Amino acid sequence: MNAIALLIILSLALAFMHGFHDSANSITTMVSAKILTPKFAVLFSTFFNTIALFIFQLTASPAPVGQGIVNVTFIDHYVLFGALMGALTWNTIAWVYNVSSSSSQALVGSIMGATMAKVGMTALISTHLFKIILYLLISPTIGFILAGAIMWLFRRYLKHKSPRKVDFWFKKLQLISVACYGLAHGINDARKSISIICLLLIFMGSLDKTEASAPNWVVYTCFISIGLGTLFGGWRVIKNMDQRLARLSSVNACSAEIALTAVFILGLPLSVSHTIRGAMLADSSKNYRIFLLKKGLKNTIVWSWVITFPVTMIISALAWYAGHLFLDQL
Repeated sequence: MNAIALLIILSLALAFMHGFHDSANSITTMVSAKILTPKFAVLFSTFFNTIALFIFQLTASPAPVGQGIVNVTFIDHYVLFGALMGALTWNTIAWVYNVSSSSSQALVGSIMGATMAKVGMTALISTHLFKIILYLLISPTIGFILAGAIMWLFRRYLKHKSPRKVDFWFKKLQLISVACYGLAHGINDARKSISIICLLLIFMGSLDKTEASAPNWVVYTCFISIGLGTLFGGWRVIKNMDQRLARLSSVNACSAEIALTAVFILGLPLSVSHTIRGAMLADSSKNYRIFLLKKGLKNTIVWSWVITFPVTMIISALAWYAGHLFLDQL
């Protein structure tokens, strides 16, 4: 029982870390376009991340964690401990050292590493796994193309409009697009921790695997954890992205948010962090000098793609071994 309680706490900590680590993604466009100050942008994003729980309760139950990545029949509390520790450790390292990483990519790598430590390569579902990893790696490109296409449509339609009027109305529109993105982001990240806790409850026998929805206390605690993470987190990441990545107009910022919301609606297994960075780079690439000035940060993002999977797999595999020694003592 103590081991299960610890894993539930770690699951909520992961939800908190997702909000903490990804808070910049949901407010950077508002700050960059000078729609809201960082303080109010965080409060705005926190509110919509949290109230997304009411929309989540109207949707289907979350898919089991690891579905499509590994054979879920191999997942037990040791594997979940390894996966949680791998994802939490990497997200903490990324925040401390300002690495532009993806929490989704970290979780996928951690699940792979912990499950492979248990049963080897046979646990992997190669066809689905290849598609998921491919989507995660090409997220910035998809964000770049999608946001660029939306900006092109906006500019084509608005080219004869007054710039002042366009900026005025798009600053209003952006508040709506940020709200939609906040709702989608909250649902997407909370689902990960909810599915982990539901698996733990099934192991305990407290939840029937045929249940159509997660218990209310699980849903509420996960969304509150994400909201608290968004509220308290990400100032260093916000400053990094806002000042070093791109300065966006309200039209560009709105295009990036619409692109991200579309990704959620379509249900594509993309990295939120990498997609928003690609969407923001769609604006900076218009100016070749800015594009070159941002080259150092782009290289940091590229390196994060390269190292996230192997590092999280190693950490989670080691945590799986440690879990056999630690969890059995509880």
